Amino acid sequence: MVKHLSSKLFNLLLSLFGIILLGSIPALFNQMNLSFSGYIRSIKEVILVLVGLKPAVYGGMAGLEKPIFPKFLFIWGNRA
Repeated sequence: MVKHLSSKLFNLLLSLFGIILLGSIPALFNQMNLSFSGYIRSIKEVILVLVGLKPAVYGGMAGLEKPIFPKFLFIWGNRA
């Protein structure tokens, strides 16, 4: 039972890690050049957003950043 649970937890963490790495791939290519520092920076930002230390926003390239779920996260955060 414990072995099965630990296997499921390992698969969950491995899947989450893979999603983070794949989601950061666009930052790896900066104007047709490889940018490993941008990739690492993007991975850090994705992790900070997922753990809630940084707000999730969209429209950053246009210079107008807006929160993705402003009211939902505000209401959900106040229930604790």
